[in-house]
Amino acid sequence: MKKKKQQTLFDDSEISQWKKEWEGMPEFVQKDAKPFRTINMYFTNQKAVDKFEKLIGQNVTEKTKYIWFPKLKDMTKRVIGQLSHKEYIDES
Repeated sequence: MKKKKQQTLFDDSEISQWKKEWEGMPEFVQKDAKPFRTINMYFTNQKAVDKFEKLIGQNVTEKTKYIWFPKLKDMTKRVIGQLSHKEYIDES
């Protein structure tokens, strides 16, 4: 059975064009920003939540979706979805 060539979003000329744009650019290596381990926790009542907050030294509100433990002092050290406001601008 003959294999079909996989369809692509761009033709070969478009692919070679972006390769020219990126030629000579420094390599980008992103550090793994995933947590070491993730767990779900269930609390029986507000008293249990209050006790947990005291144990870990962090606030847990109704809107809290996740927390880091130990608490991160500087979130910029963990760049997780923090780059959505960045963009590439061609100055030519």
